[in-house]
Amino acid sequence: MITLDDLDRLKAEVERRRQEKSRAEGALAEILKRLKSEFGVSSLKEAKTLLQKLDADKQKLEAEFAEAKEVFEKEFGNKLQEG
Repeated sequence: MITLDDLDRLKAEVERRRQEKSRAEGALAEILKRLKSEFGVSSLKEAKTLLQKLDADKQKLEAEFAEAKEVFEKEFGNKLQEG
């Protein structure tokens, strides 16, 4: 049988969870606001899409850099070691 103490505990638990939910919603709103101001995206889905694009751009730039470095080292590597 449920006692008054049980009901008080349940009431306290419900209130605690409401507060947690409220904090989580506030944190989510703040994160979405920051995503909008810093990256121009309005949702997590848009942020993930942007992240994928930025990762692809980064990989492309790293490959271009590695290729340019290799060309530079072939052309000027010996001159750098001499001087």
